[in-house]
Amino acid sequence: MAAILGLGGCANVGPLATPSGNPEITVPRKDLEHVKTELVATMCAHGFEPVKDGQNSVAFSKPLEPGAAFAYTLAMGNAYSSQPQMNVRYSLIQQGNGVHVYAFVGVAMQGGFGQSQSLDLTHGKAGREVQEVLETL
Repeated sequence: MAAILGLGGCANVGPLATPSGNPEITVPRKDLEHVKTELVATMCAHGFEPVKDGQNSVAFSKPLEPGAAFAYTLAMGNAYSSQPQMNVRYSLIQQGNGVHVYAFVGVAMQGGFGQSQSLDLTHGKAGREVQEVLETL
């Protein structure tokens, strides 16, 4: 979960060995609300804040750690940019007696002139660490 808490490195970049190539898992013998509650507890324990909760989705955000935030702002922004946020979004689908969960992870910030700047990290180290979180459900 360290890359989720930081920016994550470039090692192991590419699709995961899952059907979609993104972090995903089927959680057997649990209902959607139970899985969503476990995700909220796990993500909050790692310092993330729930920012959106839909019927079949939940999203979390957390400011990047100072070192990673500096590097991201230096590469993608300027002195007037907002603090970069690590965003993790989960989509949950009830399937029979289990729940299939898809995850997406990225970093975003608001530029000095109002433009949104984001970077998808789903196929990077952060995506692999999100997969590790899913496997604990």
